[in-house]
This record gives sequence, C-alpha cells and structure tokens, in this order.
Amino acid sequence: MPEIGQTLSHYRILEKIGVGGMGEVYLADDLSLDRKVALKFLPDVFTGDPERMARFEREAKLLASLNHPNIAAIYGLEQADGKRFLIMEYVEGETLQARISKGALPLDEALGVCRQIAEGLEAAHEKGVIHRDLKPANVMITGEEKVKILDFGLAKALLDEGQSVDSSQSPTITEAMTQPGVVLGTAAYMSPEQAKGKAADKRADIWAFGCILYECLTGRRVFEGETVTETLAAILRGEPNWKLLPDSTPQNIRFVLRRCLEKEKNGRLESSADVRILLEEQVASSATSESVRSQIPRVFIAILIFIGLLAGSGITYIWQWLIGTPVKTAQPMATYIAAPGEVVSAFHKGFALSPDGQTLIFSARTADGHRQIWKRQLDDPRAQPMAGTDNGTHPFWSPDGRQIAFFASDELKRMPAEGGQVQTICILTNAMSLSGSWSENGVILFSAVRGSMKAIFHVSADGGSPELVPGLGDEGADHPQWLPGGRLFLFCRTVGGRSGSIFAASIDDTVQPAKVVDLDVGFEGVNVAFFFSPSGHLLFNSAGALTVQQFDPETLSVIGKAVPIAGLVGTPKSWFALSSVGDVVAMLAPESRNDHGNPGDPLTRLKWLNRRGEIVGELGPSGRYWALRLSPDGTRAAVNPDHDIWILDSENHRTHVTSRPGLEYSATWSPNGTKFAFSHMDSASVFLKSAIQGGQETELFSDPSRWLRPVDWSRDGKYLLLDCQATRESTSSDIWLYDFSEKSTKPWLETEFNESHARFSPDGSWVAYTSNANGTAEVFLRSFKGAGSAIPVSSSGGSHPAWRSDGQELFYISSKDELMAVDVTKVADALEVGQPQYLFKVAMNDLASEQHSPFDVTPNGQRFLVNLPEAPEPILLIQRFEKLLQRGQ
Repeated sequence: MPEIGQTLSHYRILEKIGVGGMGEVYLADDLSLDRKVALKFLPDVFTGDPERMARFEREAKLLASLNHPNIAAIYGLEQADGKRFLIMEYVEGETLQARISKGALPLDEALGVCRQIAEGLEAAHEKGVIHRDLKPANVMITGEEKVKILDFGLAKALLDEGQSVDSSQSPTITEAMTQPGVVLGTAAYMSPEQAKGKAADKRADIWAFGCILYECLTGRRVFEGETVTETLAAILRGEPNWKLLPDSTPQNIRFVLRRCLEKEKNGRLESSADVRILLEEQVASSATSESVRSQIPRVFIAILIFIGLLAGSGITYIWQWLIGTPVKTAQPMATYIAAPGEVVSAFHKGFALSPDGQTLIFSARTADGHRQIWKRQLDDPRAQPMAGTDNGTHPFWSPDGRQIAFFASDELKRMPAEGGQVQTICILTNAMSLSGSWSENGVILFSAVRGSMKAIFHVSADGGSPELVPGLGDEGADHPQWLPGGRLFLFCRTVGGRSGSIFAASIDDTVQPAKVVDLDVGFEGVNVAFFFSPSGHLLFNSAGALTVQQFDPETLSVIGKAVPIAGLVGTPKSWFALSSVGDVVAMLAPESRNDHGNPGDPLTRLKWLNRRGEIVGELGPSGRYWALRLSPDGTRAAVNPDHDIWILDSENHRTHVTSRPGLEYSATWSPNGTKFAFSHMDSASVFLKSAIQGGQETELFSDPSRWLRPVDWSRDGKYLLLDCQATRESTSSDIWLYDFSEKSTKPWLETEFNESHARFSPDGSWVAYTSNANGTAEVFLRSFKGAGSAIPVSSSGGSHPAWRSDGQELFYISSKDELMAVDVTKVADALEVGQPQYLFKVAMNDLASEQHSPFDVTPNGQRFLVNLPEAPEPILLIQRFEKLLQRGQ
C-alpha cells in the first residue's frame, strides 16, 4: 500500500481515510486537474490474479458509466509503481452510519435521505448495475444534505465470474475481521438470498434499502445478533419489530418497508423506481400540507382564532392545525398483509375474516399450480396452508368461528377452523360457485352459475342436496349475505356489469325481493361485495369507494345518506371482508404503480421465454393482462392491461389503439397483421380495427342474444373462429364461425360439452381447440370441414393450443401448468399426432390461467410470450372499524 506523501502517477497521497475487504482508501491530490480524489487500492488477492483483474477492468468501465448526482463517480482505473487503484470522486461529509449513531432521524429527514438513495439505485439498476453491499456506511451525506452512494457494483466486480456472494467470503464481510462490530454491521444488510450464498439481483438492493429506511426511522438495525451467524440466522428466520417504528410513520411508508423486507424476493417491490415513487408521494404530501399552513394570511389566522374563541374548545383544534401539531382524532389503524412468498396468486379467489377479527383465511395458488386455503393469525406474520383444502376457493366462516366452509371443484365442503377432518356438504353438479354465507341456524346460502343461470341455493351445513331459493326471479342473483336471525338475507343483482342493486329476501319465499339500495359498481359489478355489520350499518362498494350507510334489518330500509369512507390507504373497487363481532375490515389494496383493471385481479408481466423456460426478455410494464395475442410475424402483441386494447412492439413502444367506453378485448390479428378483430362487451358487437392508433374501425356484427368473441382468423382471411357463450354469466361455451363472404355467424362445433380456445392450423384445414368431452379439459384436433371424429392431442389435461407457423408443431398448457409441445405430421388427408413433450413449467396466477390466452408462440416456435405473475397484491386491514362507522354517519 502507498505511503503518505508518496506521488503515484499524478496523484499525491495525503491521508488514509478508509479500509475494508475491498481495499484501502486514501485521500489524494490530483495534480493534473487540481482536485481532491479518493484512491481505492485493491487487495493483493485480487491484483495478483490476472484473469480476475481483466474482468475487474471490464466491470470498472461499466461502473464508470454511472453518471448520477446520488452516486459517487468512478473516474478511472490506473497502475503505478506496481499498484492498481481506482480513482473515485471524493465526497466530503459524514456517513449515514455516523448520523444514525446519534439516534433515529426525524421523519422528513429520513425520507429525504432515503428518497435520494432510491434515485441513485434506480439510475444504476436501469443500467444493469447492482450495488450488492448497500449499507449506511456506504452512504455519504454532504454538508448540503446531498446523498452520495459509495462503492457501487464493486462487490460484484471483485468476485469471480458467476460466483455467488458467500456470506463468509464476500469482500465486505471479510473487512477488518479483527474489528468487532464491523463484520456484524455488514452482515445486517444482507438479503436472505445473499445470506444463503445465492446470487443476488436488484431485489437484494431493495432489501438493503428497506433495512436502511427502517434504521433511519428507529435508530436500530432490523436484524441484530452478537455474532455474524446469529445475525444471518435472524435475517433468515426472524421478523422486524414493527412496534419500534414511530407512531407518526405514514401507512404508505410502512407498506414500503414491508414490501422491501419480504424474505422471498418475489414478494418485494419490483423495482427501485416503485420505491422512489412511493417516497416522493409521501414527501410531496407532507410538503403540500406544510405549504398550505404557511401560506395562510395573518388576517385570516386572526379570524380563525376569533371564531375558535367563540366556539370554546374549538380554539385548541384550530391552533394545533395552524402550528402544524397533529390533532389527535380517532383514525382507523391500517396495516398491510402480504401473501406468502411461495404464492403467485392470493385473495383473488376469495378471503374472509373470522367473526372475532383475529384470523384471515384466503385461497392461494403456488407456483406449481397447487391451490389451497391458507390461514393466518393477524398477529403472526406467517401464513400456513390448511391440509385437506386442495383446489379450495371462496372460503367463509361459521357464525361461531369454529368452522370454515369452502368450494373445491364441484363440491361445497366444511372443516374445523383449527384443522381436521374435511366433510362434503353437497355436490354442485355442473355449477361454478361464487360465494357463500353461513347462518346461525346452520343453513348455508351460496351463489352459483349453472348453465346460463346465476342463482342462489340453500343447503344444511350438516349436508344434503342444495335447493334453489325461490322467488328471486330470472334476472340473476349473487353474493348472498345472511341477516341476523337466519330468516332474511341480502343479495345483489347487476345489470350489464355497470349498475346494480342490493335486495332483501327470505329463503321460504314469504318475503318477496325488496330493493334496499342502488349501486354504481362500474364494470366489475360481478365482483361487488357488501356486508351487514351488527352495529346497524351496511358496507358496500359504490362508485369505486368503500361506502357505509345505516340499515334497519327489521324494515329492510336504509337510513340517511350513503357516505364514502375517505382517508384510507387505497380504495377498494371490488372485494373486501368484515368481521362480524370484531372491529376489522379487510380489503384488497390497489397497487399504486398500476391501477388498471380490477384491483381484485393479480398483477402480471409479459416475459419472453425460450424452449428451456429461460427468461430472455420482457414486453411492456407490469399490468393486469388477461388477454394477449402475437401478430403473425411475432413482432407485436395485442394485450388488455385494462378495458382497452394496446399494442406492444419489440422496442417496448405502447400504442393505445381502442378507447371505446366499456370493455374491449380478445384482439385477433388479420393474416397480414394490419388490423384485428375484437369484442366489445357493452354493445355485444365484434369490430374490425386498424392496428394503428386512430385507424379505421368498423362493426362486423352485433348479437345481443349471446356472447361472441373472436379467437382466431384463418390465414386465407375468409373466417373468424369465435368463442360463444349463451349469456355473460354462462359457463357453457361453444365454437362459432363468422364467414366474411356471407357476413354471417353460425355454430361450428355445438355440443353438450364446453369447447373453446379454437385455433386454425396454418393451412386452414384443421382446428385445435379445448373440450371437456372426456370429463376434464383436453386439447383436440378436428377437421375444419367437420369430417371425421376429434383427434386427442393431450391425455392428462390441456388447454389453450397454439400452432407453429409451419403447422408441424402444436403447443398447449397442461393441467399442471406445463408448456407442452406435440409434433403434428400430415399424412395424405389425415394427421398423425406425436407424444406430448414437456418444455418447461409455467408459473401462472389465476388471471393468466383462466383467461383467453396465457401465452403465445413466435412463428418459428423458439420463443414464447408468457403472462407470468408478479407478487400478489396485499390485503389492507383496517382496525377500529367502529370509528369508521362514526365517520360515515
């Protein structure tokens, strides 16, 4: 290492200012440019390895490209007198570690510092550079409160190619091994995957950021131990002590912390940009409040004080507001509950709170496609799957909280809430269950779709045959909720998915349906939720807000006005749950970075995978994609991230091509890729649209009597294949055909079974489709002209077929969420189908698996665009529910 006063090249060494596992740092004068710089001399173990140094030089060039005000710059890499050293920006000030050592930072200061850290991370991550050793000691704060992140990317640069960060051998873990506390301080910011010796990505930086934010706010490390081993064990198995956070910590900051400190990296916030946006929103909100107070004219202040004097005790409130002191009013206590890390879909298929408000049960799907009911105590961060609940959806509680009921495949089941024997209550023949309610008299109401009818049934909780609740009419009924006493119940009807009403009725037909209140439910009316509280209030969704109104169950009438409950973190547009004797309401929290579509639907991201299942790229931002289709040349994708159709291209440009009011979806490309056909739900029409923004649009046909959506266009341009349902609520589907020459629609395959997802073979002679003719969904081939019988393609479950452009290979999704490939050979006028070959596992969440096209394939069959899940959105729990009710009166 150099000596003080020594000159190397044109740098004069002034003093030693740091030492660590990644080298020693000296302050030096740059005699050429007359400035102060920091020189980092690399350890001999690195400089003595030519291969490692060659790689380090390549990494250093990338690191030098980082040009951001919150990142300390690297000026160059030089060699002099046999010594190799980095020339870096010299930052005067104190480390964040030194500042925190004096105590927790005030909220505004902590957010200001951490916002700048997030900005630096965002800039680096966009260039593919990950820090891997982010900690308070690597963050400098200048005298002007400017944050500079040090040692960006050096942890990777000093490792061997492909080497993961072993917790005992990483450059910073080994720093000053003889100095107690230094090693511990570094280990405390390692992500769980780093602590396990696995490779790190940008989500390791997001974890470390969460550790830093927590420490700024509390003055304490998130995870501590007397040794490195104990610290790493705490990271892997322990949980943050959230009680240490100041009471003034805003809920969205608590949300950031929880999502940054998820042990499973897939559960963390997706990017540092998300972190930065959430922090900026909080800083802007605080600044706006302060600005409003500071701009009040003095005369106006005097008037307010005078009014406050006249009002007696009101002066205290006004004075506190004017000087910025928080006013102590009863506010709801909100907290987020994230889904378990191994889950790819949660809450979308139902969740419910126990009557005492202490336990949450929910339906969740893991990456292997396995669905179960999960249970979590609200005071325990761990959720556990419940044995015996395979395929369970839409769970609900018994009134005493001792039992739960749920739907599984074609059965309604029950089991003890603490676990145990599962009993079948009844069989649901050819029906799709939606929701249920258990009365104090032991009768269960549930809604289900059977054929083209949505209706409500009742059955004894002890078992029996379900019976249709009479007298509800043929307009459809959903979401039954018992009223106290077990004789009357509430239910809802929706009209066209946009408006609806809550009604009251009885199961014995003695009380005819009586309208209670009208709803403005928006498009997602089919997911409307409402609950009656024993306090005498009705909670329901209306106009995109959680709304409360007094309700008299004796007269079946509402009292006063419906009042939206404002001031909550997130506004529900679909589902929520309520404890019946507790004071808790739970609701799905819309993801702030993407609020398209229904917040009940999970977020997905479109990614390119090769035939080995390796991710080789992605297309567009995250969203709630529930339809995708590649253009014939494979360079563009028509998608539905909301109610409109967008086109994404290979350069990630996004074009908003439809914007008609109502839902537009199921885009199907023309053979030359210049236009597409799509469905418009509200008008029951199919349109043709140019594939450019503002291009021509014409109506092909309209059929209000059924629900038709295009699924494929023949290569000769003569026909459209259509999925057909008798009504929007129907679960029965057939395959229809639109003939362009005749300008007419007609059935192509209409049976007692469900057929869907039809795709023309490239030569137009055959159609691949999904059918449950064998009892489960399978893929079949059939001659387009209808001659001959169906040819089975899959044998153990399959759906969503797609062709390679030469017609010699067919792909589909198996019942186990596997992408399968099948060779197809044409022999004379017949086809020979090979054995299905496994390609890779597709981790699909509920949204991707249930909708029209969870994947598509490029013409050569080498790449697949797949709708992959992001971390499930969290549940937002609101405590002190009685205070919400008082605010709504």
